[in-house]
Amino acid sequence: AEIGLQLPINDKFLLGVHAFTPFTIAWSEEDFVPTIFATGLTYQPSDKLSITAEIEKDIDFPVDFKFGIDYKILEILSLRIGANTYPVQNSFGLGLNLKNLNIDAAMVYHQILGLTTGFSATYTM
Repeated sequence: AEIGLQLPINDKFLLGVHAFTPFTIAWSEEDFVPTIFATGLTYQPSDKLSITAEIEKDIDFPVDFKFGIDYKILEILSLRIGANTYPVQNSFGLGLNLKNLNIDAAMVYHQILGLTTGFSATYTM
């Protein structure tokens, strides 16, 4: 189970909170579903730029600080970069917005696991 809430503070700031499995669920006697709490803030100084920061806490691991920037290079093309502290990771992505079709591609570099890629396509009617 999870629950989240977003609250617009004003035209430039958006606050969010999220809880993932806020109560203990066991897969087995030794394995549990993670319990994670997060809060984040987005600052959008213009239509082209969004700056996001998040603090996430898994009850079994140290606090993870996350930061990201989304810059709209063209009306249809966004460039994204991000980083987080636990584990230390850097990320890069591109977003293509074609009216009802959004295409996103991303890469994350983890110091031990190496490079991971992701892709999504969303069509909205």
